[in-house]
Amino acid sequence: MGLREILRNYLFLELVLCVILFGVMAFLVLQVRDAQQAAFDSRLKGQLSYISLGVTNYKTVKGTSVFEDAQQQGVSWRELITEIDDQLQSGIEGSGSERTVPGFLRTDERPGLLRFDSDNPAPSDYLTCFRAVKLTAGEDGKSPVWLIAYLPMQQVNWLSSEVLSLETLETLVRSDTKQRIFCKIPEERRCIPRDRLLELLQAAKANRSVETFPVNP
Repeated sequence: MGLREILRNYLFLELVLCVILFGVMAFLVLQVRDAQQAAFDSRLKGQLSYISLGVTNYKTVKGTSVFEDAQQQGVSWRELITEIDDQLQSGIEGSGSERTVPGFLRTDERPGLLRFDSDNPAPSDYLTCFRAVKLTAGEDGKSPVWLIAYLPMQQVNWLSSEVLSLETLETLVRSDTKQRIFCKIPEERRCIPRDRLLELLQAAKANRSVETFPVNP
């Protein structure tokens, strides 16, 4: 076997090893990224549950829906929630319209590899990704049905009284190919699966009744 052939075999073997190493590294990077995403999503769902608890506590204390009161008063439902519990005010600094976002409404900085995801916003002292959407008007003696949405592409000042429309939420959900949007009806235990969420939005737009599954019916 000549020297040239030995070198050729050596280079081929080196190339194969490099390809294998690259494949292993790519696999590990994807595994780490998936694990980070799962942990990040879990924290978001925890925040939605915490916000839902605030909504429930507000109704217990005030006897009315925080969303309905917010609309009547022309203020943010997020602000009303913080007023009933000192713990919910954690992280607020400043006064008036310059108050920073409380901890339970603040979106954490995405870890490690997830920071390269351009669909997600940078952290802000005044903006939040949590919005409220009214599914039904609550006619025929029934209470209105609201949901809370985490929308990474739709930040808003946390003191804003704006309510997201059904049409806007549906458009965002249908374009959310990475499934980074999470929605929850406060009275229910878990976040709403994507298929059911689209069904709820369609029913609400058609003024049909929306079935909910409260934890304590």
